[in-house]
Amino acid sequence: MNTEKPKGEFNHELAKAFLAADIPLWKLENECFKTFLKTWTGQNIPSDSLIRKVHFKKCYAEVLDSIQNEIRYRKV
Repeated sequence: MNTEKPKGEFNHELAKAFLAADIPLWKLENECFKTFLKTWTGQNIPSDSLIRKVHFKKCYAEVLDSIQNEIRYRKV
């Protein structure tokens, strides 16, 4: 069941989902959960450290951009 999305995009979306749902990243290290995700998504599941090092920075930048765009023309 491959979604035909690039690996980096899947990892980024996974990071965003975990952040939005307030799920601790260490849950990705659970072998049963990891196998379940891999089976049903067809994607390799990244380690929690990869998500933390690479994708959280991108998520942070996206949120910051969103806030800046929202208040760009307003007095703060």
